[in-house]
Amino acid sequence: MKIYLAASYYKRIEMSYYASALQSDGFIVTSDWITGIHEQTPWTEATYSMADLKSIREADVFLSFTEHSDAHPRYMRGGRHVEFGYAYAHYRVIIIVGPRENSFYHLPNVMQFDKFDQAREYLKRLARDLDKP
Repeated sequence: MKIYLAASYYKRIEMSYYASALQSDGFIVTSDWITGIHEQTPWTEATYSMADLKSIREADVFLSFTEHSDAHPRYMRGGRHVEFGYAYAHYRVIIIVGPRENSFYHLPNVMQFDKFDQAREYLKRLARDLDKP
């Protein structure tokens, strides 16, 4: 199963740890942004965005890490919200870790967990269920 991790960019290092954990479970993580490629390549903002959308299309699951309402405004830029809508429109399994930040995060079939470990266990069960004949 392929998973795209979405979060505020300042969480990039944290996301790399979660990606490693998921890869050790046998999942494939399609999120290139967590590798720091956006800092290593001379692309435009639009090129980064198109690459991220491609990574979402390659994934089966969209795993988004949301912010609490007391987060600093600089962490609330919103790219991950656009990614959420894109993933939802493309019928990806949607899982959020953290609070439901807005009304769209209450849509049907959006799973919500408070902690990464809870989402990780759910993903393992989902993968086992999908492997059943």
